Amino acid sequence: MEQDKSKPFQTDGRRILRSELTWAGFETLSSELLDLLILSCDDNPCHTQAYIHRERSSWTPKCHNPFSVFSSRPEILTPLRSSLNPTLLQELKPPPQGLDSITGPLQDERFLFHHYVTHVAFIMLPYEHPYNPWQCYWATAALQLALSGQKVLYRAILAHSAFNIAHLLGNDAKMANIALRYYNAALSHLTHDLVHSKTDSSAMLASIMSLMFAEAYRGHSTDWKHHLRGARTLLWSYGEAYPWILSDLARSSLESLGVIEIIAGSSTWFNRSDFEANRQSPDAGNLDPLAMLSTPDFIFTIGAPRCILECISKITHFSQAPLGDISRTTSNELLHEVLSCLNSVQSNSSFIPNNPPEAKHQAKAFISATYIYCYRTLLDVPPHAIQQHVHDTLGHVSAFLANSTGNFSAWPAFIAAAEAYTQEDLATAQEWVNWATSVGIGSRTSIKVVLYEIWRRREVISQQSGLDPGKVIMDWKQIMHELEFDSLLI
Repeated sequence: MEQDKSKPFQTDGRRILRSELTWAGFETLSSELLDLLILSCDDNPCHTQAYIHRERSSWTPKCHNPFSVFSSRPEILTPLRSSLNPTLLQELKPPPQGLDSITGPLQDERFLFHHYVTHVAFIMLPYEHPYNPWQCYWATAALQLALSGQKVLYRAILAHSAFNIAHLLGNDAKMANIALRYYNAALSHLTHDLVHSKTDSSAMLASIMSLMFAEAYRGHSTDWKHHLRGARTLLWSYGEAYPWILSDLARSSLESLGVIEIIAGSSTWFNRSDFEANRQSPDAGNLDPLAMLSTPDFIFTIGAPRCILECISKITHFSQAPLGDISRTTSNELLHEVLSCLNSVQSNSSFIPNNPPEAKHQAKAFISATYIYCYRTLLDVPPHAIQQHVHDTLGHVSAFLANSTGNFSAWPAFIAAAEAYTQEDLATAQEWVNWATSVGIGSRTSIKVVLYEIWRRREVISQQSGLDPGKVIMDWKQIMHELEFDSLLI
């Protein structure tokens, strides 16, 4: 029979099903939202409202979760998942393989561990790198050691992850308590292992460093410095024996300690009594943080060329020397040495090999900020004398944030923001502060408080004295000390 082509084709009683119409009118879901719906399938579907907000897209809340048909039995669910704000889950990716073998409260630990691997480890660097030590070495070692009964590093990593989540959720008390539980468990394991020498030196150092990072992300205390001193003491106890060269975990832990020593030292308020106390301290040792940076490429974890870290370390060492050891000649020689280094590296465009484009903004910001740190520390110049360096640094900060999803290092941004006084630079600095406090690093909240206090005091003094704000010198280290903050600028 000839078919009338003016009419739709009809079969003998069969329905025509057009599968493409099944989802007509529905938006195409991103992989992040699919992950969210899958991870939320155990929740009450009318309580699971997925809001995923990206820079260029947003999602309307949906009450129905199609994956809820695969939900687990209520009796095996853990309370952690239901306490989490779904907005956090946008950062998650499918759990890494091997987590099923972890013992303990499986659901909680799997979530925290894989948040560490997919989010925390990522923001530990200024930009993505294939050899991220917190992903490649620390997370892997934590699993291996936990399976063998050595759980210090594993617990410390879970605490680090949970503190980050607590801040992402707006200082969530329940998640903070979970973080403290794992933190205390890690401390207990660490104390036991130190007494009985049950953990190898590399895992011990990595564990102490992880606890230090957990405290920095917690942001409520200065206890991170206790762990820093503990790591230093552990190394000092080995004398000339270097067990850390035997593994990637140990070497990355040591070099991370070296970077932190340099950055932490540069932000510490120091006076003569501090110097005498440190010189007489039995655990101070004679550790050179620069000697710890044995791998030239490791500086990608902070985003600064090695020579810049050397300059920062030398400037800090000079600023912490007793007054009797300082001479004009010594100061001038150091100034010449540092400026020669900065001028050289600034004119060399090949100092960031094999790194992504945003790395140049991170590195150049460090260079400009080191000019600021040099002039302020060695010559005590007012802000207007270094305004161009401040502007350049903040310009690189803005360029980085506009072209990267990475976590810009706090040190160069803070150093420049503390000296900002023009309306343009202050606006740029405030934009960075607002962004920096949104990634879940607790110590940055105190950084924000310090910066706003610096700006407030400079404005008050300017109005009272009639001086231009660019001529008002503020000692940000002293202000931080007066506010009883000791922020790690990472």
